[in-house]
Amino acid sequence: MGQETKLDQYFRQSRDPLNSLVLTLPILLLYQVGLLLSGGGTKNGVDFITEFLLNNWGMTGMMAFNGGLFVTLVLAVIVLKKEKRLEPGIVFPIIVESTIYALTMGSLILLLMRYIPGLNAGPNSLGVLDRIFISLGAGFHEELVFRLVLFGGLSWAIGRLSDKREVGVVIGLVVSCILFSLVHYIGPESFAMGTFVYRALAGAVLVGLYAWRGFAVAVYTHAIYDVYVLVWKQVF
Repeated sequence: MGQETKLDQYFRQSRDPLNSLVLTLPILLLYQVGLLLSGGGTKNGVDFITEFLLNNWGMTGMMAFNGGLFVTLVLAVIVLKKEKRLEPGIVFPIIVESTIYALTMGSLILLLMRYIPGLNAGPNSLGVLDRIFISLGAGFHEELVFRLVLFGGLSWAIGRLSDKREVGVVIGLVVSCILFSLVHYIGPESFAMGTFVYRALAGAVLVGLYAWRGFAVAVYTHAIYDVYVLVWKQVF
């Protein structure tokens, strides 16, 4: 076998499941800071952890959770670097790579918004910082629930039961995309076929990124996409 190139190393490390979780902790930490600053007002709809913490231990529990996250991040980076499994510096090329995907995806979605009636780009009444924190929360928690758990779990379980991996992938894709789109209507927004379809399609793109490039790239792409659509294009 030939010697592993820097590019091969980058793709291997960025796709590693444990590395992906560690590499996305900075996004989760920033989202948690937003929750503390807003008193929980920027909570993502599928963020069950924060719901539990706020209901049972309030802001004290939130601060303790943040401290634990920070310690976990530092220890995980030290251990993985010592074992030569992770070069922390790859977070920067991951951000660059994810930005390319996010801007491409965001530009296509915004183009659709011009021609399809009823498409809603986001909560216009919120401030810029709140929108940024909401984008970070969506990037982490929605990828965790809909891509890692739902798509990953369903495709694996059904593939094992049916002995046909492709059946599991298709069912996992369809179910995760439908539920991902539907969860956005938990709240004041009314159901509309246009928004449902484009969110389901966005979910399919993120499933593809998750399957091809791993959890970290999917999280950063989702978060940067939301910042682009909810903040940059609406404020600047």
